[in-house]
Amino acid sequence: MHRRLRLRFFLITWGLLVLLLTALIAGVGVFLYRSEVNDAEDALQTVLSSFHEYGSKPDFAEVNREMAAIRMSETGEPFEVSLHRMLLSDEEVRRISAIAAARTDQAMGRISTGEREYRYLYSKKPNEIHLVIADREAEIDLLQDLKGYFVLYGILGMVLLLGVSVLLTRWATKPIAEAWEKQNDFVSDATHELKTPLAVIGANTEAVLANPDASVASQAR
Repeated sequence: MHRRLRLRFFLITWGLLVLLLTALIAGVGVFLYRSEVNDAEDALQTVLSSFHEYGSKPDFAEVNREMAAIRMSETGEPFEVSLHRMLLSDEEVRRISAIAAARTDQAMGRISTGEREYRYLYSKKPNEIHLVIADREAEIDLLQDLKGYFVLYGILGMVLLLGVSVLLTRWATKPIAEAWEKQNDFVSDATHELKTPLAVIGANTEAVLANPDASVASQAR
């Protein structure tokens, strides 16, 4: 019985530790990914603010990522493009501008051109739209790395926690095992001690029953 109890305790302990490890790894992953997204959004906001401030050219001095600033008409036709560490063909610029201009209810989001993905932020001005985009390659690479780390450290952690759970189970169930052994020893000793008197009682009972017609006095012994 104590073996089943030990197995149940082990499974519960290991399961809880694995859930805790999973939550910890997932929390770290979400934090790192969210930090990368926040950095990208802050960079977009910084460039867009400078775009408004200086009016002519956006300021990329404070950002360290691939970005582009596009000035386009309300219909989505680009007429001025500023690139920062990013290579974009005229066709890609037109496609990105058209997609952003069509999203009148979403001033911030993601754009996919089929080949690459970008984060964007735009602001409408009289007779034109200011659009800033940032490449999501670093963000996507980080997400892929986090998935790989999640699997790797998850497997290593489960193996490690397997050993920890075994040790915890042995430590926690040791008093139960000792109590179970003492109970078995008591039952064994009691059974052994009762064998002799029970055997005598049984023999005497058989002797009495063997002479049903005898008197009580003759059976006194």
